[in-house]
Amino acid sequence: MGTCAGGSGRISVPWDMRQGRTWRGLRVAGFWERRRPPLLARCDVDYSTYVTIDNSAGSSDLVLTDASAIRGHYVVPPPVRVRRGKTARFWVQDYPGGAGSRGNAIYRNDSGTVTLSFACPTGVSPNVATGAAFRGKSGGDADYGPINAVPKFGHPFFVQFMT
Repeated sequence: MGTCAGGSGRISVPWDMRQGRTWRGLRVAGFWERRRPPLLARCDVDYSTYVTIDNSAGSSDLVLTDASAIRGHYVVPPPVRVRRGKTARFWVQDYPGGAGSRGNAIYRNDSGTVTLSFACPTGVSPNVATGAAFRGKSGGDADYGPINAVPKFGHPFFVQFMT
């Protein structure tokens, strides 16, 4: 379930975005690329964090052991497993009121534990991405930046972790 500042209240999100389905005629696949999801098109500000885990070069599967949305909520939760050689995506959306989004996902693989942390805060606090090599972009950036360079400001925040 999500909300939109200045909107008409709570919006139920009754679909699986990972499967590329539609909701009320709107295609929702590909929401983590360049544009806001269709439901957020009317929102004034989107402080969501859109996370990609790229395990294409990984030596083993990643298995989720814990995840939390510290600020906001998971619209698309972290996947339970990211297979070796595959990519997975998830989304933590902020609540109205100025706190932004913050979360983490803890995975286990053959090498140990990988704790991915990410945030798109409001105000003067910078965006956050830690736990593995990553590339990030924010706002209207067309391309991801260099490895391990977090875009300090701008929203929403897109981060691509490489495990």
